[in-house]
Amino acid sequence: TLHRSVMKLELSMLHEGDLLTLLDALEAQRNTPFIVRQCEITRLTAISSNTLKPNLLANCELDWLTLREPQAAGVAPL
Repeated sequence: TLHRSVMKLELSMLHEGDLLTLLDALEAQRNTPFIVRQCEITRLTAISSNTLKPNLLANCELDWLTLREPQAAGVAPL
């Protein structure tokens, strides 16, 4: 049986590439498949001269997918 768990992710970023780097790293782990449902990127402040201060905030929703063996009737799930 296919199941999904919703994961909400909030990430402060210096630039948009930070989000792609994170998603690529999660995919490279190959632990469990996931689907990115939606991401919204918001600019936090005007571009500043401080290069280490986050400029963007990403709010994303991901679906983690898992497969489970079907349970026999009357047996509690693990």
